[in-house]
Amino acid sequence: MAGTVIGWIYRTGLRRGTTGSHWAWIVVAVAARIIRNEVAREERAVISMPVKAGDRLIVSASKPEPKR
Repeated sequence: MAGTVIGWIYRTGLRRGTTGSHWAWIVVAVAARIIRNEVAREERAVISMPVKAGDRLIVSASKPEPKR
C-alpha cells in the first residue's frame, strides 16, 4: 500500500510540476522518487528458491558490514 501512495505522490508531483502549477511540486516528485527507491531497495529479496514439503530451512541474520 505504501508503494501505491508514494507512486501517486510521485506522479502527481511530476505532472503538476512540469505543467507549471508550482515549482515545489518538482521537489515533491523528487522526494517521492527517492523514498520509493529506498523502499524498493529494502524489500528486495536476498535469495529466492523453492522449498519442498519436508525440507528444512534455516534463516540467520548478521550485521551488515560497514561501507568503505
